[in-house]
Parts: sequence; structure tokens; C-alpha cells
Amino acid sequence: MNSFAMDFSLSDVQLAWKSKGTSLGRDLPPTATAADVIAGAARVGLIDPQIDLLAAAAAVEALACESASAALTLALHTSIVLAVAGDGRFTALARGEAVAAVGLSSDDVASEHEGRLSGRASWVGPLTNRGLAVLGVRRGGSEAALRAAVVVALDQPQVEIEHVQTAMPPGFVCGHVTLRYVERAE
Repeated sequence: MNSFAMDFSLSDVQLAWKSKGTSLGRDLPPTATAADVIAGAARVGLIDPQIDLLAAAAAVEALACESASAALTLALHTSIVLAVAGDGRFTALARGEAVAAVGLSSDDVASEHEGRLSGRASWVGPLTNRGLAVLGVRRGGSEAALRAAVVVALDQPQVEIEHVQTAMPPGFVCGHVTLRYVERAE
């Protein structure tokens, strides 16, 4: 018979993050934008590229009890912050100065040619005018071409954002992004 006991208790750090998530959700106005959520999360210490995933999940869950759109924004942002941790090009995300958006669909996928991106990325969110988006792209131009994830600054003049009304809760803006020979970071 196995005598090992499982302990499902949260650590002190995880409990602190859960508490911060609840507090952030209560402090945010119902009309909070994605930028408001991420700036608020940074202010209370909920953005850390070195945090363990359970602490981040506890914060997102607690935030979701107060605001579903804020929780979705923080969850997507946190996943990107953790994915690019250690890359100095993306420190604005970890400081809460820029919002990470994610391509949520592969209906339309841009193509890469010689390090530049062109085409349309459908259903990207949360969109802001000063953020970064992680998008799937095709390398090589054909439908069967290798796919890769790239990071695009949304404030470049060659980036056009089309906001789309969705059933998403207020504060989480979705849309389509059109790229015209845009530089990318990988």
C-alpha cells in the first residue's frame, strides 16, 4: 500500500498571488481596457517572467471571479510573458507597459518572405494601440509551408487593425490584423 500523501495546499506565494488577483478584480472598473488590466496587474505585482504557473493560474482564477475579460487578458498576457522570458526585446510586456495579444484563430494566416510579414491574421486579441501580438505565419508562401509563431509590434505604420464586435465581455477587444511587409521578431 502506498503511504504517500498528496498536499494540494497552495504555497504562501501562490496564496499571495490569488489574493492579488481578487484585489485587482475588485479595483478594476467594469469598463477596464486590456491596457488598464495589464498596468494594474503590474502595479500589484502580478506580472513576473519567473513565476510558477500555479501562482499565475491562482491569480487568473481569482481575477475571473471578479471580471472574466480581465482574467482572459491576464491569462493570455502571462502566457506570452513566460514564453519570451529572458528576451530583452520584450521587457515592456513584463513591466506592464505593453499588452500581449494572441492570434486566436488560423482562419487567415500571414506569410513571411525574407523576414517580412504580409497578409491577414484573423481573430487577434486583446487588441490595443500599443501592444505586441503573437501570430502564426506561413514561411515560404504555400498553404503547406512550415508554420511558425512570430511577434509583431501593433503600433507599426504597416499594421492595420480592424476591430470586430464580438460577444466577448467589455474590455477584451478582438479584431483582424492586416500586415503589409512588416518586420517581425521571433
